[in-house]
Amino acid sequence: MVYRNANDGNMVIRRCCTSGCGEDGKTSEFEGREAYFCTSNLCNATQSTSTSTITTATTTVQTSLACYDCSGFNEQCGTESTLISNCRSCMVYRNPVDQTKIERHCCYWNCGSSGTITEYDGRPTYFCSNDRCNGIGVESLLEPTGFSEQCGTESTLISNCRSCMVYRNPVDQTKIERHCCYWNCGTPGSVSEYDGRPTYFCTNDKCNGIGAEYNLGSPATTSTTTTASLIGPCILNCKNGGTLETVDGCYCYCVENTSGKECETIDCSKQDENDEACNVGNKPLCYESEIFVHECRHLCELC
Repeated sequence: MVYRNANDGNMVIRRCCTSGCGEDGKTSEFEGREAYFCTSNLCNATQSTSTSTITTATTTVQTSLACYDCSGFNEQCGTESTLISNCRSCMVYRNPVDQTKIERHCCYWNCGSSGTITEYDGRPTYFCSNDRCNGIGVESLLEPTGFSEQCGTESTLISNCRSCMVYRNPVDQTKIERHCCYWNCGTPGSVSEYDGRPTYFCTNDKCNGIGAEYNLGSPATTSTTTTASLIGPCILNCKNGGTLETVDGCYCYCVENTSGKECETIDCSKQDENDEACNVGNKPLCYESEIFVHECRHLCELC
């Protein structure tokens, strides 16, 4: 896709479109702007796409508001390296696929009132209008992970999964997490240990919807409130998708290809194992699934 950014002197933007795309070879509205779409390799390049097909906006928004613009899968998200300018508003929301990840972005259109949580593209989003106001910490204004009222509805569906899975949120076990499994999935129709938690797996479309959680055991009585542990003699901050062992708080469950006391080490010596999944066409999944990020660590630029 190609469009003009009315907030930056009508600069031409060339992007990959993954959803809500217009018809091939035609111009249509996308996120409040006119965009041109095409479906052949590299068709939005300078040489092959005429930006004259895109109408120049007649009005522009002149603002110098600086916001963090990044995904929570980026460890630098919320630091100076992820700042951009010329925003109308800053916004923060939880990644709809992995709600433990925080998305910080620049809003150009249809922004909510500053200082409020407003529905934006189907998800609760906090808006603010001061420089860098969507930095680290402001996500505390959002509902805790696992509390999405939309979880289990059509708006939270994704495709290209090997298996569906359901487990209890490790922080609040009364909340249910429904996710797509790409690797190391358990036997369909059974409850298996997955990243240190009992998880139910199934292989029919939408099989991890509302009601599937009844295959799990009762909620545990012990829980933690953050990934950082203050239990016993240990203070741990499990990194790279690691999850805290909740009994004594002195152990992190590490995902495959990570190691160390806090899962801080990523094994970059081997190439991504699954060539079929870890291809450039699936790169958008790097921003949707923490599991995919660590299995496709080279594709997703962890290595």
